[in-house]
Amino acid sequence: MGLAQSALDHAVDYACERETFGQPIISHQGLGFLLADMAAAVESVRATTDAVQVLGGYGYTKDFPVERLMREAKVMQIFEGTNQIQRLVIARHLERSARGA
Repeated sequence: MGLAQSALDHAVDYACERETFGQPIISHQGLGFLLADMAAAVESVRATTDAVQVLGGYGYTKDFPVERLMREAKVMQIFEGTNQIQRLVIARHLERSARGA
């Protein structure tokens, strides 16, 4: 996870510094969405699914906590709105965080 976070941090810093058409490339929706997807992966939405995969059939039983964690991660996606809106919000947050705002 540390490697993934480091890769994300470097990508966000670069995207905030590099400009095209007079604006930082992080402002371009497509790139912002890519960075948002990276941030979501680091924040363990995928990690819960992978944890269930590791446990195999037991991952779906209530005998192990990964079943609940996966459900909670999915519910957070649903409650937060559509994936596109989430990606836009995350991308804007990444840009503000990188700029120190």
